Amino acid sequence: GAPFIARFAMCPANHNVFIAGTDNLWRSNNFFGLSAPTWSSNGPEMASGISALGFAPSDTTCNTYAFGTANGQLRLTTDGGTTWKDIDTSNAVPNRYVTDLVFDPANANALYVALSGFDEGTPGQPGHVFRTADALAPTPVWTNASPPSNIPHNTIVVDPSDPTVVYVGTDQGIWKSTNSGTAWTHMGPE
Repeated sequence: GAPFIARFAMCPANHNVFIAGTDNLWRSNNFFGLSAPTWSSNGPEMASGISALGFAPSDTTCNTYAFGTANGQLRLTTDGGTTWKDIDTSNAVPNRYVTDLVFDPANANALYVALSGFDEGTPGQPGHVFRTADALAPTPVWTNASPPSNIPHNTIVVDPSDPTVVYVGTDQGIWKSTNSGTAWTHMGPE
């Protein structure tokens, strides 16, 4: 159930804290502190490979992070993995391969998710980029913030100096939004 290339992320506030995803989530709190870092199981069994993960940079305790799976599940913890919540209980985000997720650098409530595949894979649920402004709420509300392109979206970045600026890398180039995903401009290649 593990992805071909395992996901790996470092907490921006503490370079000893790493999470890694296979078919489960793993955490190390001493990655650079020991010659052989220790790892512990840190997430729920998902029965699907973990395909994306990321820390909330605004949480300097390294306890807020999320992951997505190859079958479209999304989970978030705010206590370092002791408890997890499903952040898409309403199934607003199509159940397709989650390729990336990223928090607004200054606001852990703002979370973007990028998806692979094509809209035809989830009839009635189009879109490749979804955003929530309340990721930490009991039931986050998701909106489709996708560029006008029905191709796999592979990565997403929020500008740390201006969180309204978002970049998405797709199979056919880069898209940029200057208003948190409301409108997009294709940056190429042509």
